[in-house]
Amino acid sequence: MPGLSFSVPGAMFTYALGIDNRGSVIGRWSSPSQDIFVRSPNGTLSYLALPSGVTVLTEAAISENGRIVVSANDSMYFLDGQTYAAVAVPGAGGAGNAVNVGGINNSGDVVGYYYTNSGTSPSFFRDLKGAFETIDVPGSAYTNVMGLNDLGQAVGFYYDGAQFHGFLWIAGTITPLDYPGAAGTFANGINDAGEIVGYYNDASGNAHGFLASPTSSYGRRGHP
Repeated sequence: MPGLSFSVPGAMFTYALGIDNRGSVIGRWSSPSQDIFVRSPNGTLSYLALPSGVTVLTEAAISENGRIVVSANDSMYFLDGQTYAAVAVPGAGGAGNAVNVGGINNSGDVVGYYYTNSGTSPSFFRDLKGAFETIDVPGSAYTNVMGLNDLGQAVGFYYDGAQFHGFLWIAGTITPLDYPGAAGTFANGINDAGEIVGYYNDASGNAHGFLASPTSSYGRRGHP
């Protein structure tokens, strides 16, 4: 497929994190502090202002219909025009990178992960009405949710102390995902058809992308 390369002028790195249906891209850049950019479909770059009291943003996500959420400190921040609505994540610690958003869908549901003051790293699902659910694989050292679709299904990865495993989360039910023969599996995105993308490490430590298709049907947050 044809590709397009772009970078924020003067940045040491430019990471594209998400794209909406119009073609607007959200991402991170650093030079040397870290900020969030939005690239319009015509290529114009704009830079998000920081929420009040925030010095560095950790992550950002954009939905297919253009909703934007960013994260910093112990909160996530929903952008509405030029203003932010702050929402604290229960259990998040006091570090500047305590909360990291992973995805937002068209309904405004958000997933991400956070660091506690005790050093653990569980994940969360927050619906548009403000209800939070903790996503934490039992026995894992940490659980990172990385992607969400419009059916409320999320994917991510966890570390069990020896190996990384991908997983699918639906309404509190976690299904491990391991690429056959992989030394580690990382699930990063899921679409409304249930197709999951990510990458895995082979026995030599090399990374390879993967696309996984569902083997059975499942509905919105586990309800057919």
